[in-house]
Amino acid sequence: EKLGMDGPLLEDRDKMFGRGEGGSDEDINEVWDRCEHRMKQFLLCFQHVGTGEQWKNKLIIMDFKLPKNIYSYWQASKEDNFDENVFYWAMEVEPMPDIVRSAVAKAMVITTDMAADDAQKGRYYSKLVDGQWGIGYPLFMKQCELGLTEELEKLNEDINDKPEVSHWLRLMYGVLTYGPAMPRSCQPSSDLVNALLKIMKEFEEDDFIAAAKVFFGFGYHTPLYRTEKDLTSVRDQQPPELLTHVMSNKASNQLIEGFLFLLNSQHTPYDNENLLKQLTHTGQLILQTTASAKLFLVNDIKVLIDIILLEIADLPKIDMYRVEYLKLLYMIIKNTSWQYDGHFRRPEIIVGIDDVVNAAAKGMHPDACKICTEILLYCAHELF
Repeated sequence: EKLGMDGPLLEDRDKMFGRGEGGSDEDINEVWDRCEHRMKQFLLCFQHVGTGEQWKNKLIIMDFKLPKNIYSYWQASKEDNFDENVFYWAMEVEPMPDIVRSAVAKAMVITTDMAADDAQKGRYYSKLVDGQWGIGYPLFMKQCELGLTEELEKLNEDINDKPEVSHWLRLMYGVLTYGPAMPRSCQPSSDLVNALLKIMKEFEEDDFIAAAKVFFGFGYHTPLYRTEKDLTSVRDQQPPELLTHVMSNKASNQLIEGFLFLLNSQHTPYDNENLLKQLTHTGQLILQTTASAKLFLVNDIKVLIDIILLEIADLPKIDMYRVEYLKLLYMIIKNTSWQYDGHFRRPEIIVGIDDVVNAAAKGMHPDACKICTEILLYCAHELF
């Protein structure tokens, strides 16, 4: 009523709750546009139509049908002519009923599943956090934290409701993987990091993996310390805030377990190169300082070295990820207790480095040869 659009908005709300006409056999791109338009109308409706209590009562009944209806109903009227400036995400409403927040997250995940390719996913996720739909990264992160917290509270309550976290984890990972760069000022809070570690410790394997991937997504958006010297010259600095949250949590070993499991599953030809980028970057983020490198225990380091040696030997010569694996090896040698714990695989490490350097004239990636030269130069004391 405030916008003078109560008729179309009420009609749209009725359609979204399954009281309107059904879908049609449209081209997938047009379907995507319809679905995106429907999502924006849903968010606008929440902001301007009905009270929060009315919506909550409706969603108690329709919670699971709402995402399906948004997915299946494409008849978005082109005559609506909504002004982009009035689309404000429902998550700006405080206090927001938890069941409404959950429905919004589920609907967004289902909508994005329709994307034809990564570029289309990127456009969708960008609109969630770049202000086009009235929300930025800070508010998005806060609502994700609230959503996970509400679900985890069910563990402490005497109820039969099983916590549902998968839609929140998928939503966060989607934004972190396909969306725009996360501002440096928008690091995840300690509460959010603790929630991810709790999921990794107490939930089933699928949620364990999903929570680990979210953390590595955050890691990828956290820049490494810059240095004009060798890679290990920042070893004595304080770890990034993201890692200090992990270091103060007793379940930090869960994160390393997830890291090693996922890294060991990455082989060429890659079926998830985005994840490999996140893993190698986060591994370097952890190993770049001696304080955070302690997250890797002695046996963890041994497993990681075995993974690295296998990859630098087997990858195609021009593969750029050999460079990233060698950076991890460099940091292990200089920044961990490797040299004091038996020099695990030292002969194999020396052979692996020599093989890379000797292949320089046979098409080996030049950056890989450069890193090996630096290892031989700066790690001579530890290796020989």
